Amino acid sequence: MCPNDTYNELLNLYLNDFNESFPIIEISSKTKQPKHEPWYTPGLRLSSKTKAKLLLKKLSIPSKHNIHKYKVFNILHKKLQRRLKATNF
Repeated sequence: MCPNDTYNELLNLYLNDFNESFPIIEISSKTKQPKHEPWYTPGLRLSSKTKAKLLLKKLSIPSKHNIHKYKVFNILHKKLQRRLKATNF
């Protein structure tokens, strides 16, 4: 037997065992948006994203300016969230 034939046979055996042990599984994508409360508007969603960005900035570069900016925006965001929640209940 030629060394190439032996290698190809070994490779085929290995790949067959590998494919049996670790089959390819198709995973469905989760493109559905999570259901939010009716008071959770697109504007509030955008405000939440902005708040998250400011929090990251506050934690990564904790200057007085970044901390103050986050605190002010967080207070505004909480007020808006409470107001929207109260108007729908």
